[in-house]
Amino acid sequence: MILIFSDDKAGVVLEEIGQLQRQVEAGSFHSATGQDICERADAVAEYFVARGNNNVYEPLIKPLMEWAIYALAPKFLMDAGPDGAANRAIYSAIVELHGRYEHLKR
Repeated sequence: MILIFSDDKAGVVLEEIGQLQRQVEAGSFHSATGQDICERADAVAEYFVARGNNNVYEPLIKPLMEWAIYALAPKFLMDAGPDGAANRAIYSAIVELHGRYEHLKR
């Protein structure tokens, strides 16, 4: 569980999400990468929601879902092997995260 108590820490965690995304795109990731990405995104979203800022869907959740659609879906649709399955697992984790915050869509 990641706890965030400052905007600076939220920025660090957002950068970690970006690093994980770049690892996925480069094909260098592990089986828990999807959970790692979602754990960080969830922590950032919860931090801002707890501060009264419900504007997390458009700047965080939606772009993450779009990245999953455009970067991951083609990989698992074209690869039925282990790499495709790993990309599908990351995609599924992000879909689940998206579902938890979709109610904040404006």
